[in-house]
Amino acid sequence: FGGRGTSIIFVCLLMSARADLWKPLALPYEELNNDYYFANNLMNAMMEGLEEDGVVAITGIPGFSELRSEVLRGAHACISSSPLAQSTKFPDGTLRRTLAGASIEGKQQGIDHGSTSLACRDWQQTSSEFRRMVAASVDLFVKRLGNGLNINAVQLNSLPGHSYDTLDDFASFGERLEHFHTYNAEAKQGSEVTIDYHVDQGLFIAFVPAMLLDDALNPAALPQGVFIETKDGLHQRELNFEDDLDALVIMLGDGVSQYLNSPASLRLHAPSHAFQMSPVGAGLHRVWYGLMQLPPSDAYNPLKELSFGEIRSQVIADPSQSALGCAKHRIARELSQTCSDNQIYCWFRCMDFTETVSPDYCGSQNSGFNCTNQFDQIYIEGHGDYFPACTNSTELETPRPPVTQPLDWACPEFDTHVSDDYYAHREELVSAETFFLWNILGGRLEGKMITRGLVGWMAIGIENINGRHNGMNGGRVVMGLNDPSTYPTIGEYLIHEYSSAFRHWKKPLADSALENASMELSSCCTSLQFTTATIYETPLNLTGGSNRLIWALSQLAYPTSDFGGYAPYHADPIKSPNNKERFRGHFYLTTDDGAGDSESGGAVATCNKHAAFVGFAAAAFTVLI
Repeated sequence: FGGRGTSIIFVCLLMSARADLWKPLALPYEELNNDYYFANNLMNAMMEGLEEDGVVAITGIPGFSELRSEVLRGAHACISSSPLAQSTKFPDGTLRRTLAGASIEGKQQGIDHGSTSLACRDWQQTSSEFRRMVAASVDLFVKRLGNGLNINAVQLNSLPGHSYDTLDDFASFGERLEHFHTYNAEAKQGSEVTIDYHVDQGLFIAFVPAMLLDDALNPAALPQGVFIETKDGLHQRELNFEDDLDALVIMLGDGVSQYLNSPASLRLHAPSHAFQMSPVGAGLHRVWYGLMQLPPSDAYNPLKELSFGEIRSQVIADPSQSALGCAKHRIARELSQTCSDNQIYCWFRCMDFTETVSPDYCGSQNSGFNCTNQFDQIYIEGHGDYFPACTNSTELETPRPPVTQPLDWACPEFDTHVSDDYYAHREELVSAETFFLWNILGGRLEGKMITRGLVGWMAIGIENINGRHNGMNGGRVVMGLNDPSTYPTIGEYLIHEYSSAFRHWKKPLADSALENASMELSSCCTSLQFTTATIYETPLNLTGGSNRLIWALSQLAYPTSDFGGYAPYHADPIKSPNNKERFRGHFYLTTDDGAGDSESGGAVATCNKHAAFVGFAAAAFTVLI
């Protein structure tokens, strides 16, 4: 399920032996979702299935059948036209192409396909809905697993200073890696196993039975080719989904016995499993989706006396230590073996070597080769702006210096800004903390965004409806940057249609339409002020209609024009996941038909304070969902 030597997303090998058809225990969604029925009729059966087999299947998920079929077809169509799909050729000749994404602390990250094709645009929307449906079902499984284990905070191993009250809480802080694969066996040789027997190192994987499609996206019959060993290791069984092709299959990983410290969790079985691609011939493609649930970074492994994050760091620094992540009776095989020889595993995916960035080329320049960020620091975990590079750096990624915040909540300057009666309209974006004030005067918007505390940057702008990352990419924003090496600057920016990192769209509009634009920082608050009828050459609807606006700010770090240009993730200075609602959102600014200036009462705003922005891979702005 992944990549190369810079990642700890590896699997733990067991020995192998041959296989009967076998169907895992079915957990009907309606019964799983009913508290009373689950407790009295289903819980014991589920726990017995997980202890004996380690595999269950959630069936009957409302709306899942039709969406699965549509999304798998769309995945193959998009992967076929995507310049960013990663190719892997296995020793048996099977070719796999992949698009990868992630969900981090419950927030879905976009899948970077880099294509303008209609197939990818359509699939972008349906796959987001599908991934949300999978996430909800996985959340339900985690909740029921917690019920069955009767686990408490003491039994959820974590580093001192942070405890998890429930298994739901524990899992929510771990990353979920998601892959859409399409396999072709045109060059497959013999009956070799494509991926040998192994145990996944995460808490579990969730996947859907694969679909066989021809080039016209018509389905055909397909042997699934997924094999598992029995708990005693004496027999092998091929998973049979003949009657449940629309199930969501859950298979436990090695992490359940390493990071959950209860008698019940120690009885759970993480099955060794393998995959064999059938020699289906030219013009046929096996399409598959899977999700891996990782432990949180501070999950503690008492056997290794290390946290999951520390294990990942050590393996990245020294790939020969990959067995650190496996239980004591297993050895490790890195998933680097599933990346091609001309690829490196970098930020949840296999990335191709290029003519000027590869081990050979970098070696010719007396340089090493690694997955790094723009500050020449080596990737450890999480989301951010990472890429293969020639580098001799051994410095692991470290946080940038945070924006220093005032010690006192009281801020007379903030109160003065908020009560400014020059503005006829004000909207409380975050209670008692962030506001947007505005007038509509002479066909232009006079706006002021104010927040309590000091920021590295703050921005407000127009959502790109149906754009990637649910409207962030291609958005047009007014952005103020508090770069310590310069004075605060304000400008109009067009977020890149595909590349989210600020370094890809750092150049502001040269001929800006902003008037009276300023960014002011006092000792305890920040304000962004401007007057305009357009944002990056896109007119605002100020005479009758609605504007869907996005806003965000960051206290995490200062921006810089060095290192190619950088602006941090929207967050507080310690990037607390509990404070995300304070740093991003959206609202509608609506004007009535025929409305004129604000004094005539023509402007109205509606604010969704629970709108979910999630940080994107490059940690530069926000994504509206």
